[in-house]
Amino acid sequence: MLQMRKNVYVNDNEKGWLLPDISFEMERATELAVTDYQKKHTAAAIATAKRMKEGDARFTPDRKFECVWNSFAYKTVNFKDGKTISELDYDYSFAWHMYFDSGDMGYHLIANDLLGVIKDATGCIWNDEWKSGVSMKMKGTDYPNASADVTIEQAGTIETAAGKFDDVIKIVFDVIVPHKTDPRSEVGFSWPQLASRPGKKEYYFAKGIGIVKCVNYLKGGEVVANYELTSYVGVGEGYMPIQDGLTRCYEALGLTDGYVGKVEYNFCEKNGGIVILENRTGIKV
Repeated sequence: MLQMRKNVYVNDNEKGWLLPDISFEMERATELAVTDYQKKHTAAAIATAKRMKEGDARFTPDRKFECVWNSFAYKTVNFKDGKTISELDYDYSFAWHMYFDSGDMGYHLIANDLLGVIKDATGCIWNDEWKSGVSMKMKGTDYPNASADVTIEQAGTIETAAGKFDDVIKIVFDVIVPHKTDPRSEVGFSWPQLASRPGKKEYYFAKGIGIVKCVNYLKGGEVVANYELTSYVGVGEGYMPIQDGLTRCYEALGLTDGYVGKVEYNFCEKNGGIVILENRTGIKV
């Protein structure tokens, strides 16, 4: 898997970044995967790599869809002072972004980083102090001086494509990223994911399930990106369960012009800890 990650793309001096043929690495990784964790890691990473190549005009001239925002993220989970913290491992993670003509639809696609948005705003993906009636201010860790006003309230029952969920809480993250506007943060430039961080986000957590729905106000509120839980495997403890064997799948609602936004999370035990494997889809059919 490390060899696959190393070779997933290369920088050509004349043509820029390219996607080379890594069929050997993908085949060998699949053959060598034995444990449940290895199989899930391999499957998620290869699914992302295949989608990148199948949606890239230079690698697949007769492509059936366009690759807009696709990534595989490998994150380790730690628990400290009542907080659940996820850390991105760059040795395994990779992404391929081709936003150039996506317009407002691109904002919807970058919102598929559901856990990343929370982590960058608050420094964690869950805090045991997030209980109904509580309000607090928190600071992020990955962006200078990023902060969020966090408010929690009861939300009753929420119904999504995955089912009907009782005992739901609504958490509002009003995120401020005070650095000067970077033109690269706009969709169509090198770092479009930055555009997903500031603004108001409404997350709905169901007990035993985790996130079941989120609403992300982007581009100064002009774009409202909605994601909801479409399927899941396993039920755990609390409003953000973290344990081996859990799977959560989300899809964007209301996209037009053939755009598709999805994200799948697999929670796996590895060496006594938990890793989160993220397969994030952003394409135009």
